[in-house]
Amino acid sequence: MDNQDAHDAPVINSVSVKVPPFWPDEPVLWFAQIESQFTLANITADTTKYNYVVSNLDYKYVSEIKDIIKNPPTTDKYISLKTELISRLSSSQEQRVRQLLTHEDIGDRKPSQFLRHLQNLAGPEIPDDFIRSIWSSRLPTNIQVIIASQPKSSLDSLASLADAVTDVMCQPQINHVASPHDEIKELRNCVAELTKQVAALSTSTSRRPRSRSGQRAYESRRRSHSHGRSRDVSTSGVCWYHRIFEENATKCRAPCTSRYHILLTEFPEVTKPSGEPEVREIKHKTLHYIRTTPGPPVFSRPRRLAPDRLRRAKREFEDMVRTGIRSAWKEDISSSSAELLYGEGLRLPGDLFISSGTEITDHSDFLSRLRQHISQLKPTPVMRHGKAKTFVHKDLKQATSVFLRQDAVRKSLKPPYSGPYKVLDRTDKTMRIEMDGKTTTVSIDRVKPAHILTEEEPINNTIAVPSMPPAKKPDYVTRSGRRVRFPRHLYDL
Repeated sequence: MDNQDAHDAPVINSVSVKVPPFWPDEPVLWFAQIESQFTLANITADTTKYNYVVSNLDYKYVSEIKDIIKNPPTTDKYISLKTELISRLSSSQEQRVRQLLTHEDIGDRKPSQFLRHLQNLAGPEIPDDFIRSIWSSRLPTNIQVIIASQPKSSLDSLASLADAVTDVMCQPQINHVASPHDEIKELRNCVAELTKQVAALSTSTSRRPRSRSGQRAYESRRRSHSHGRSRDVSTSGVCWYHRIFEENATKCRAPCTSRYHILLTEFPEVTKPSGEPEVREIKHKTLHYIRTTPGPPVFSRPRRLAPDRLRRAKREFEDMVRTGIRSAWKEDISSSSAELLYGEGLRLPGDLFISSGTEITDHSDFLSRLRQHISQLKPTPVMRHGKAKTFVHKDLKQATSVFLRQDAVRKSLKPPYSGPYKVLDRTDKTMRIEMDGKTTTVSIDRVKPAHILTEEEPINNTIAVPSMPPAKKPDYVTRSGRRVRFPRHLYDL
């Protein structure tokens, strides 16, 4: 009988569920994955699902549902937790549509990946024609031409076609452009360079003094070293330290020169451009296209500058615009240096606004959109720096006399308050006092209550006579000459 009961008793085994980390950007997809894990593990209890979700959330997400964790519902804990977590962490439809219209670019994603991302932001409410227009407008120009030639194709087929075109496109390459060199010309240059080095070495050796004694020889040796150093730096590829001390040189590390140093020395205008546009000469024929706002320029009140500063500013701007520094378009990265640094192209002071790439051309509902935009505008919160409160004494309500603070510059040892003065009348912020026989109105933050004694305390004129110290007992001298002091109670014996 006992063996049969043991076989009929239910057996509970621990089931391991691998819960992925929480995805705050896609909470719905995260719950779908974790519910698949619950199905594989055959977990159906509501409390078990609730505990699994709570135990695998980070602190910053647990704080969002703190009220539910502290006071969980009696039934449907998991469903309530799932609903609140999705509603509190998911972006609203308005935010997704705004992000769809303004802040999304293809970046390094494939066209199909970018299309799925836009469809996820738009949701089922946005029609496919609208998504197709936004998606195709943000693709490269060569792909836009191909998409425009397929007006009746579906979005999925267009995405596959765009991926195929992207894979076939050649990746940008960087090639070094150099003029051909004649082999004989290179040999001549090498021979000329060797001749200069040998001449420099022979000249520096002849300038060395033969005698090392005396101040004159020391000075000539110093002069020869300095001349040799300045000459070797410009004529040879070895610096003065390596030429004199060879492998024991510590002031300079080999190699003394590099190919980049030689290249920059050959073209100094690259690292040291001239600020004067008249002096600087443009050696290339590259044209830079600057994007400007359509229509007339936006008016802005100019800021006055000093005449000399205005002339310098005009020269700098003319130089930057003429040389293409302001908007140097890089073909290999399809952007300019300013766009890589600031996220958008630089604009001149007159270009205050730039049109969006997703501008709506239909102006029939402009008034309704303008009203909706104005209704969403809110004032910008400001910061209040002066939070200190003025201190006012509570006893000023019943005080009959007050002290007045002197705000003027005081001399040394002069008290900060004067008075007391009698109070004639008071309001919430001011007081009328009698000051030197005149009535004066002062602010309550300059006064403090004066407590005057009604009865004068009697003055004790008795003079305290100081008590005389007790007579000092003489010391006892022994036969050996030592002085002994006995306790006070032994002197009376």
